[in-house]
Amino acid sequence: TYFSYPLRNRDYSRWPDKPEGWISVTEKYSEKLMELACKMLDVLSEAMGLE
Repeated sequence: TYFSYPLRNRDYSRWPDKPEGWISVTEKYSEKLMELACKMLDVLSEAMGLE
């Protein structure tokens, strides 16, 4: 398993270096996935009247 979050758990020594660019793509994917999750939580909390 390659931990992306929290950032302090990223152990790049365990991440593969091939294919080339895998780390940067995975970092971008993780960032976008976190943004999506936060947006979804905002929508859900608003729908439940918690915001």
